[in-house]
Amino acid sequence: MKEKQLDFFKASYLDCRKEIQMRITQRDHFAIQEVVAICALLTIGFTSFDYALFAFLIMPIISVFYTIQILYSYSMHKRLHNFLKELESKIAELLDYQGDVDKLFWESNCETNKDKEHRNAVGKRKLFFSCAAFAVPIIGCLLFLYRGLNEKVLGNIAVIVIVAVACFLYLSVTTAIFLFARKGSKKNA
Repeated sequence: MKEKQLDFFKASYLDCRKEIQMRITQRDHFAIQEVVAICALLTIGFTSFDYALFAFLIMPIISVFYTIQILYSYSMHKRLHNFLKELESKIAELLDYQGDVDKLFWESNCETNKDKEHRNAVGKRKLFFSCAAFAVPIIGCLLFLYRGLNEKVLGNIAVIVIVAVACFLYLSVTTAIFLFARKGSKKNA
């Protein structure tokens, strides 16, 4: 019976490790896709065709979309990490291991080292993505205003209303993202 339990825990452990590796790769791909999309919109926004400046208002939408995906991936990664720590305890128990679990298993070791060193490298990348979610909407709206004022497009009241509503929505969404990331950090601390 002990052998079957150990095999089950090992299989679960390996599945969770693969899921974590997939999420790390996924976050990197999301970040690359976001940068490419923002750069493409910047390029389009500075072209000379009519309405090109509206590409700047799409930048925050792209940023918000990818930021939500990345932060959700971090949230799932943390849940998997916590689950793996529990599995490591169970595996150590089944193996009758009497030493420190953090010296034998990866997830427990990472948690212990993070606590000892008082730093969290993952948290810095997560903070970067959260800050980018705030910066891109501001930059997009400012670029829109800059081009709109230079080309006298913003004299139209409908355009001004569109920009005001877009800026308000972007600010609301980025605030919600920030609160989600902060709540997740406090819950997982």
